[in-house]
Amino acid sequence: VPPKWPSRIKVLLQSFMTAAVGIAVYQYMGAADLGYLDLKSPRSDSVLCLKEWPLRHSLASWTSAELWEDWAAYREDMDTYIRENSCQPRRADIGGEQQCATVHVPLHSMGRRLGNPMGLEHSWTNDTVEIYGYLFLWMTFWMWIMITVHDLALLTVQNRDYILDLRGIKSFFPCWRKLYILLGFRCWKRMVRGGGMLVARSRYVQKPLRLIGIICAPLFLVWSVGTFLAVIMPVVVCFFVIYPVRLSRAAIFLNSLASAIFGIVLTIHCMGFVSSVDHRQTYAVTWSVDSDDGSPCVCGCTYPLSGGTCWTLLLIGAVVAYKSSILAFRCLKGLRRSNWASLMSVLFPVPLTAYEVAWAQPDGQPI
Repeated sequence: VPPKWPSRIKVLLQSFMTAAVGIAVYQYMGAADLGYLDLKSPRSDSVLCLKEWPLRHSLASWTSAELWEDWAAYREDMDTYIRENSCQPRRADIGGEQQCATVHVPLHSMGRRLGNPMGLEHSWTNDTVEIYGYLFLWMTFWMWIMITVHDLALLTVQNRDYILDLRGIKSFFPCWRKLYILLGFRCWKRMVRGGGMLVARSRYVQKPLRLIGIICAPLFLVWSVGTFLAVIMPVVVCFFVIYPVRLSRAAIFLNSLASAIFGIVLTIHCMGFVSSVDHRQTYAVTWSVDSDDGSPCVCGCTYPLSGGTCWTLLLIGAVVAYKSSILAFRCLKGLRRSNWASLMSVLFPVPLTAYEVAWAQPDGQPI
């Protein structure tokens, strides 16, 4: 076996397991089925029937131009789309009762994918779970690449010293200081400490600015988080693509912070889901019927997420925030000094460097 190949294989396997966890989270969020819903609380009273009902999580929706046109049509004007695509089913196919609370549906029709909630005013809140799923999938992909590059480089003698710590980043990438300024943290800290405004070597309005800084602390926090996610993270990813080895450790740290923020936001969002049924995301349960003229027709009712599903999503957000924070803290030692770094994927001890130990007495004589 070639030298270091066992360790490299361990790194590849462990980093892939990290990616597999993120993929599993995405699959849970993006593969909602009938068991995710609270069927006792229909959001719509009457059954709605359409010639074509847009479905969620359909692979064909990404490649079909017609489905993209339908997607834009019903999101732009829901009432017009329903009026142009409505159909009249036979009374026998819906059990003679067009109420969602009492409608009878064939069991074999329950294997269909859940549909988009039609008949309700369109809101982006009905896409929150899918948005979180795609965000976690995107963050997981880059985390997998970053951890693999970092650990494989750390196992090689020639590339180990190329992974930069904070001191090296300040030296090689001085422009990153401007990214820190964009966060607004330095400005807020100066205001809170009473720095005031510097004019002709004199400082003015120190106390008013200090009071403003304390009162506006939540606004500064929102600005910092938004700037970090929308500006700094894309810039860091672009730099990482150009300098994968040098910036792998810093990229892992920042990506972990971003994932932790998304996990905290998902947890808070799901707390709102748990506290109020009206705020939960809704899906449509659909089934095929025959219309009066014999053409295809799809009927459906809209239902919110169940309480159990909301608790599961809340737990996923909390676990993602915790695991991402642990990974970020694990990077701090290597960011402080590069020769203190450890592997990100393999948690059990792996010898990376051997140091000479010389035992001697205080006067320099050997023991």
